[in-house]
Amino acid sequence: MPSKDPKTGKRLSGAAQDKRAKQKLEAERIAEATGGSPHDLQNLIKAAFARVGPPPMQSTGSLITWGAKMQATVIWLAAQNPALFDSLASLLRFEADAIAKLGMIRDKAKEQEDIKKALGRDKKRRDDERPEYDGPAPTSIPPPPRRG
Repeated sequence: MPSKDPKTGKRLSGAAQDKRAKQKLEAERIAEATGGSPHDLQNLIKAAFARVGPPPMQSTGSLITWGAKMQATVIWLAAQNPALFDSLASLLRFEADAIAKLGMIRDKAKEQEDIKKALGRDKKRRDDERPEYDGPAPTSIPPPPRRG
């Protein structure tokens, strides 16, 4: 018997039937991966992310550290649940991509740190080269009169 839309009672289109079948397969795959229901996987993910905590907003360095921990947690969750992926190749591709992104984050952090150091050196050099001014305070120049 064909699938029906519970709201309208009409038969689902072919695309809607395919979508429903994919959702069912995904739910079965998650259940197989976690040994239970999809809620078990959601609880595992929530617990893993809770250990990392919320993102710190104090400095770029601490945010980079937090991002690296979060990325490592995602990689660990993927490794613990290989049934979530279509194949071993897709799992390995995901993990390799995630690890490469860790390297990119580290490189960007180093670049930002180098820029801050360079700007600090430049500002200090400009301050050292600027002569002290002991003259009278500058006055503002009045605007020219309006032409009528």
